[in-house]
Amino acid sequence: MSRFDELGITSPRWWRRIAAIVGTSLALVAATGVPAHAGSVTLYDDLEAPDAPYVWTNEQGACCYVVFIPGEYHAHSGTQAGVVPNVQSTAPSAWTSLGRSVHLPGALGTSTTCNASIWVYPFGAPRLNLEVINPTDWTYISLSTVTLTNYSDWQQVSLPRWTPFTSDVIFRVSNRAYEANYSSAMIDDLRIVCTTTRV
Repeated sequence: MSRFDELGITSPRWWRRIAAIVGTSLALVAATGVPAHAGSVTLYDDLEAPDAPYVWTNEQGACCYVVFIPGEYHAHSGTQAGVVPNVQSTAPSAWTSLGRSVHLPGALGTSTTCNASIWVYPFGAPRLNLEVINPTDWTYISLSTVTLTNYSDWQQVSLPRWTPFTSDVIFRVSNRAYEANYSSAMIDDLRIVCTTTRV
């Protein structure tokens, strides 16, 4: 029997808990004047949709690095993952990428913050930029740069939280490992959560 079932509504402990919760809620209202409410909306892309190879594009805007992953190197979930290939140049400015357009799942303004994360499987030692980009001027809204260890299994990588002032953004993973041309990565399971606090 669960603990909630053990503490039925006739239990004195149950009534003490209700009184404590009500008291805390009243204290919050008294302190702030009105209660604060937070609501979260999530965008989740597991790269399994039939159009995933066209939704996700590379740095030239072409298709397509979303592929079926067979055998030992499996997708994080499902059977498809994105591939951010190795850089075919030793120039410091060289890079490859895989990204998609995103319509953020929440309200705009100072009462909302968003965070993004994606699962990454490294080959070699890729130096990755995880980027949220404003498509109107191609400036970074949020950016995280990571260097991963060879074959270190799937790991979730997050970007810094940001306040959205535009609903449409680009989420992109760029491989900057020009000094190690055989460094690449698989990516899977993008999650963007936007939380709005209302007073």
